[in-house]
Amino acid sequence: MERCRLILPKLANSLYISKDAPEVLTNFDAENQELAGDFFYADQISLKLQEAISLIKDSDLENSLLRKIRDKWSKDIQDDFINASILYESKLRRKSVFSILQKFNRIMAGGYSINSMHDLMGMEFVIFTPTKFDTPESSKQLYEAANIILRYFSNSKRAGERFMICDASPLKDVYSLEDLKDKAKRIEITAYLQSLNPYIYIPKKTGLSPEYVKFVKDYFLQPKLKGYQGLQFVIKTADGFYIEIQIKTQPIYSYKNNPKSPIFHKNYRKSQTQKSYKQAKKCTVPQFDLRYNPEKVNIYGFRDNPDEDTSGIISPTFWTLRKNTHF
Repeated sequence: MERCRLILPKLANSLYISKDAPEVLTNFDAENQELAGDFFYADQISLKLQEAISLIKDSDLENSLLRKIRDKWSKDIQDDFINASILYESKLRRKSVFSILQKFNRIMAGGYSINSMHDLMGMEFVIFTPTKFDTPESSKQLYEAANIILRYFSNSKRAGERFMICDASPLKDVYSLEDLKDKAKRIEITAYLQSLNPYIYIPKKTGLSPEYVKFVKDYFLQPKLKGYQGLQFVIKTADGFYIEIQIKTQPIYSYKNNPKSPIFHKNYRKSQTQKSYKQAKKCTVPQFDLRYNPEKVNIYGFRDNPDEDTSGIISPTFWTLRKNTHF
């Protein structure tokens, strides 16, 4: 098979001449647009980059969206959670430059549409549990929280504007429902996942309201192969921005943020980068070259370590929304 060619733009080209995250994406897009006509994905990527740039660069637009999320939507949802006796915390995340470009590579390698990338902005809800283990009760509260959020964004009068709840794309890298319904295979799968995360619980059926099932990626019912669980769905605002909403229980959140976990962000990012380069060596799909020399980057707040980066290049930008930790 013909080897995959690494094509311009290279991330290094943009990093070395830019002063901040918006400029990195702008410079990257300028090189990307030179490929239009010769590279199938060029125009699609340019449109998605312009969406990302507008969110990062236009502080008025970003602040307007942040105010609606923080002062209206998350406040209304908090009231509903309190009425349902759900303890939780929530935050808003904007995807980092590196993550955006890394995801482009995965999309191209998989032959998917760039338009399937809907997580430039994301809201995360963590549902607190009375113990460090997930249980049928914590599973019930997780699904109840999802139903509350979906019901809220389906009610334009209450939310203050119309939203589109997007159909969920197929689940990837998960255990099949057929295997999970088979008693012997379920025992084997559960034992393996508990070796990774001893606090895991896999429900036998979803707790989503039937009208919402097609909109939600239910990784709680069908865990990923390395033990990730949670619920994910995407809403589109009246202004045309997509926001991915993730809901997890505290045990899953703790597992995801354990540095020894295979789904810890730094470990996951490393494995995905390695996967991209392996694909680049054996496939015919173009890949952007995301390698760079950290010593040549002169961007304020930039650190090659995701735990230290504050520039938005390597690590996402977070805003705390609301929390309800006691009654």
